[in-house]
Amino acid sequence: MMRDGLLNVVQTEVSNKMTKRSATTACLLVTVALLSGCPRNVDKPQPQPAPSAIVPTPPTNQSEVVCDTSDLDTCFARAMAWLKGDGVPQSFGRAGSLFEYLCNQKHLGACHQLGLLFYTGQSGALDHSAASKAFLMACSGDYAASCSNSALLLLAGDGVPVDIGEAARMADRGCRLGDAKSCGVLGGLHYDGHGVVKDMPRAAELYEKACAGGEGAACGRLGMMLQKGEGIAKDLDRAAENYERACKAGMAGGCALLAELKKERR
Repeated sequence: MMRDGLLNVVQTEVSNKMTKRSATTACLLVTVALLSGCPRNVDKPQPQPAPSAIVPTPPTNQSEVVCDTSDLDTCFARAMAWLKGDGVPQSFGRAGSLFEYLCNQKHLGACHQLGLLFYTGQSGALDHSAASKAFLMACSGDYAASCSNSALLLLAGDGVPVDIGEAARMADRGCRLGDAKSCGVLGGLHYDGHGVVKDMPRAAELYEKACAGGEGAACGRLGMMLQKGEGIAKDLDRAAENYERACKAGMAGGCALLAELKKERR
């Protein structure tokens, strides 16, 4: 759970719903487990201020850090060792304290890990607002993997007010930085016209990019567009290929769609 954190929740939710073909199918790609539906009437998003520190001051007790704080990367490696139990007893609490200190020192990888810990509550503090703040800080510093997490929380209104326009900007930023999940989220927004102009060809392009990056849900969405000829030339062979990719990536809905397509083609 810690490696992909929040995004695994999204993939599970999508796999459970992929077989529901409707005008809101793309919305499912950007739906977290506790989000019911996709809001359509949202006020014009306002620019968000630059995120401030997660905590006001670093730990004062050196024993809480147990590393040379002048070498942030070494400290980060120590925190990861505690997180994984690699050579030391596993301690989410110690890892979280050090990630928090490092995030305040603008170590982006630490901000990302801190966001995951806050989101899951594994360090003892379940705080989705703090998770959103940590992901936003990391994404704003071009830590690509945090951008999709930030976008999803903004879409869900999970720990932060719903802001679809800002979510689209976070997803676009992550996609441009090479994060496949961000490309998939942005594809869903373009498909449904949420926070961005409705653009089916662009949605297909983004789904294809996300699928190439290993995002099974995006492969399934692309397959559906290929099967219907939505924003892309209808191609049942390519649709089947993408359903198969989704299926192999663990998307149960992809397996079902592949079987259904094969049945229809007999």
